[in-house]
Amino acid sequence: MKVFDDLCALKECDEGMFVTFAHILESQGPIPETLVHIKKLADQHPNNEKIQSVYKEILSWDIQNAPGQQSIEELSKKYPDDLQLKEAYAQALVEQKKYADAISQMNSLLAHNPNDKDLRFQHAKVISATGNHQQAIKELQAVINDGFVNKEAVIMLGDELRLTGRDEEALKVYQGVIDEK
Repeated sequence: MKVFDDLCALKECDEGMFVTFAHILESQGPIPETLVHIKKLADQHPNNEKIQSVYKEILSWDIQNAPGQQSIEELSKKYPDDLQLKEAYAQALVEQKKYADAISQMNSLLAHNPNDKDLRFQHAKVISATGNHQQAIKELQAVINDGFVNKEAVIMLGDELRLTGRDEEALKVYQGVIDEK
């Protein structure tokens, strides 16, 4: 970071240099220390798809390990309006099996973007993990009916129906997946 800051202080950095720096951060692998730097870079270049993609990738790495989860938690408190960071924090909570906290975080995200079908599906998965299969069924049916095309979601709906004793409905759902092939 220091070398890059010094380099940019000497001459004006173009967009390509910032993208290169994002890839340098990415090449460091899943170490939490890079998260602060890529967050800063992503904030400075909100419309640069390559930088945003690297930011998302580094967040996904940090979700999977305790030090990274800690970094995500700290940054999400510092930047509560960063929806990507907020979503990563929700996923980190899921990884830690802190389902009630994850659901609360996801509810907040859904309040900002109720049409995010991927998030709605993730929400249904966490609801299911808590054992609330009836609610998971409602959420899965709603997101599928809203046009969410995802076989995993349909199969999960069948599984949830089966878990609640609705075997005939589950078989119809499974048959629908088979018939699509």
